[in-house]
Amino acid sequence: MALKGTEADGTAMAYVSSIRDREIVVVSLNGTPAVTARIKVTGQPNKMTLNRDQTLLYVVEDQTDTVDVIRTSDNTVVGTIPVIAPPPALTGLKGANPNSVTLSPEERRLFVTNGNLNNVAVVDLDETRTSGQVAGLIPTGWYPNSVTISADGAWIYVVNGKSATGPNPDFRYSYGPPSRPNGFLTNHYNPQLTKAGLQSFPLPAAEQLPSLTAQVISNNRFSYVDGERDREVMALLKANVKHVIFIIKENRTYDQILGDLEKGNGDPSDAGQQRDESGVVPGLLLFRSQLSALRWRHLRQHHYQRQLADLLEWHRAHG
Repeated sequence: MALKGTEADGTAMAYVSSIRDREIVVVSLNGTPAVTARIKVTGQPNKMTLNRDQTLLYVVEDQTDTVDVIRTSDNTVVGTIPVIAPPPALTGLKGANPNSVTLSPEERRLFVTNGNLNNVAVVDLDETRTSGQVAGLIPTGWYPNSVTISADGAWIYVVNGKSATGPNPDFRYSYGPPSRPNGFLTNHYNPQLTKAGLQSFPLPAAEQLPSLTAQVISNNRFSYVDGERDREVMALLKANVKHVIFIIKENRTYDQILGDLEKGNGDPSDAGQQRDESGVVPGLLLFRSQLSALRWRHLRQHHYQRQLADLLEWHRAHG
């Protein structure tokens, strides 16, 4: 959300991100709050910031990896700035998950946190301040989601939203078997062990940005180059695999669902432990019926490795 104007002179307005509807909702705050406009955008709008004279609103948008520039005099989108990386780096890639934005004190640069790529994008704005280009990327910690610049423009402050969970020596669960201690009250459940952090560092000079950008690209493995065997395997898979079905079951380990799989490498003592009062594992019967349709007894790593090796050997022998 961003606030424009003041109540004293009757110009107070709020600009609110509506992620679901992909729009900015404009609300008059004079007297009884009322929606006065809805500004459609292409991506999912997240955080935003106004320039000093409140004539331009910069809205960072997920899904499109962009910042939209909105002219507040008539609530019109007047510019869209890509923020994934300086061209030509990462051309054609998507999914940087930009989520926050701030202006430099002199209003010549935008700083945008790219959550999925663990960096801050530095955007040089043109003279109109409605267009610009990424000048470089600054590495951060895990999943940055807020950024600001000191008043003198010398320091940058970044909030990183995630961290490694750290040890859980007692194997505490959220809702686990009676033999295991519950981790909620002691803050030992895995999501509770994830911590945010504040990162502060001097603002890099322009000549430092190329090396920092290269570090971001390396950190995200974008500099990896496929070897001959990689290309051979991928060509074989593309020629023989028509569909890939990927099933995610949140907050369940392999052992809890498939630990008693006779041909898998699991721990059967953990399978089916999380039961409700009737003795039924919530979602487990449904999950197993889903897997049955996919021949779930074959879902194990060694099986696929062996099949791939056999297929590759056959392909080499028969061309």
